[in-house]
Amino acid sequence: MSNKIANEVKSAEINTLEARGHALGKAYRRMEKAGRDAITAFDKPLGDLMLELLAETGGKQIAKKRLQDCGIQNIDRRRRNEAKDLAADWNNPVMQELLASKRFSATATLVREFKKLTAEDKEPVFKTAEQIVEQTLKALEKNGIDAKAFAQAFVQAAGNAQASDANADANKVAA
Repeated sequence: MSNKIANEVKSAEINTLEARGHALGKAYRRMEKAGRDAITAFDKPLGDLMLELLAETGGKQIAKKRLQDCGIQNIDRRRRNEAKDLAADWNNPVMQELLASKRFSATATLVREFKKLTAEDKEPVFKTAEQIVEQTLKALEKNGIDAKAFAQAFVQAAGNAQASDANADANKVAA
């Protein structure tokens, strides 16, 4: 008796465009899910570890030897930093909202969007009139414009703005 081993191809033949499209769609969903899962399954624990290592060093740079001891020296430093930022901001309501949206499959884009949304919360920097004049004079000098000509143009523009404001007020009263 001879045992024959037959090699069988177990993949279904894809003959239609619709079937190929459905197969590609399923593969894409698997990839996207894996990417989203990487945020919570890999990057968050990595970030927690990075924060603990930073606390261990007193907030200074983590030594290369310590990274080797922990076995994370081969992970790209940018990915480690993004994971650290993710873990540091994890409990922020904005971060939780972004995570719940499931729009992000990469930690880098998630952290970038979080920073963009939270940067708007900062107070705008107000400058004094003297600082603005100093910057304006530097710009005039750089562009070769005479300060007196600028002053005349500024007064004329300010006068036009006041006149248009007065006309708008008059139109409101007349209406």
